[in-house]
Amino acid sequence: GDATTAAAAVAVAPAVTGVDVAVARELVAWLTVEKGLADSSAKLVTFGDGAVPTLVADVRAGEPLLEIPQNLAVTSVDVSDHPIVAGLAAGRGELVGLALWLCCERAKGSLSDWAPYVNTLPTGCTVDHPLRWEESEIRSLLKGSPTCEQAVGRAADAREEYASIRAAIAADADAYPADAYEFLTELAFTDALATVLARAVWLNAANVYALVPLVDLLPVGGGGRGR
Repeated sequence: GDATTAAAAVAVAPAVTGVDVAVARELVAWLTVEKGLADSSAKLVTFGDGAVPTLVADVRAGEPLLEIPQNLAVTSVDVSDHPIVAGLAAGRGELVGLALWLCCERAKGSLSDWAPYVNTLPTGCTVDHPLRWEESEIRSLLKGSPTCEQAVGRAADAREEYASIRAAIAADADAYPADAYEFLTELAFTDALATVLARAVWLNAANVYALVPLVDLLPVGGGGRGR
């Protein structure tokens, strides 16, 4: 039909992105009540069987299915404003900075201002990722795959990045008191980095990577179909 005609688009995320129903409801309530997300936007995402997120929207060709205000996205701006990880993130890649941010916010638990969102993000218990594998495991599971060497390299880079971060902490005890950074273990960092690599999206308008509530629960590319 006409490109400007409204059509119903439905996108269903794979089951691995399912979240606890109570956690999903808390996220939506937090976004609308505390963060000012329009009800009309929040209602575009429903959580069906197994709390698998589904996006249903009437859209015109070329229009976004779901709009989240930029102030609700976590970007390098939030990282640079963070009192605990800003210094450690300075000079490092955006994704590493987001991983440091996530590490700290996870460690805060319910005390984190972002807890309702952080609780929807997968952890090492729920999502597997090559960053968490030993090199022998990577080579065994990805044997013959063109991505094998890339995965080995990324895992090595993650270990080197963590070692560099710990070295920075050790080198300046005044700026980085040891007890304040006990949360930043190698496992916690690797887990956070794997989560960021899986969930971060590129915001063309802002030219940055971001963690975006609700949007990052939906499948990459939308998988939409008209009906």
